[in-house]
Amino acid sequence: MLEFQMTALESFFYHWMRSFPMAEKPSDSKIVFHFKDKTGTINFLGDQIVELEIVEKEVLVFSLHFVIDDIKIVSRHFKSFFDFLKEENANSDEEIQIVDTNVKKILFVCSSGVSSSYFASEIEKEFKEIHMDIQVDSTYLDNLKNVIEEYDLVFFAPQVLSHIKEFENYGVKVIGIHSYDFGSWNFHKIINIALCA
Repeated sequence: MLEFQMTALESFFYHWMRSFPMAEKPSDSKIVFHFKDKTGTINFLGDQIVELEIVEKEVLVFSLHFVIDDIKIVSRHFKSFFDFLKEENANSDEEIQIVDTNVKKILFVCSSGVSSSYFASEIEKEFKEIHMDIQVDSTYLDNLKNVIEEYDLVFFAPQVLSHIKEFENYGVKVIGIHSYDFGSWNFHKIINIALCA
């Protein structure tokens, strides 16, 4: 997308979020929302980068960052943020449903490899706990073409969902992680998706 279009989208989302009646506007780049015991913050960091965070009782319970590059995907990210902010039991985690699977190697991909590395590490720990021998790795988007064919399943973090169609014809199943599950670190749900893939 052209840079001026992305800048216009960033401005649109910023002004839209500021127009919400419950929005506090502490600065030109930060908007804060309070809902019961939770405080949600939207930071517009420049270069079309947005960071969404929710804190409950001084504990970070939701975190997501992304580039404003696709209006549908970005709208979904903001919806997940507000859904989590308003939900009573947002931290409830589902049980892992152990099933036979042909998936032996899973890859997580994000823009820089940092958040996907965290997800890969945590999910590999969960697989070890349930005695499943599944390899879980991570990479960054620019490296994905070099390694994708080594895996049975590739999970795309929300910040790179706009690129998922580019990788649908590699003979590897690709799945986008919903921003709600990614932002709230819902590892069990992602594992259940992997085991049923």
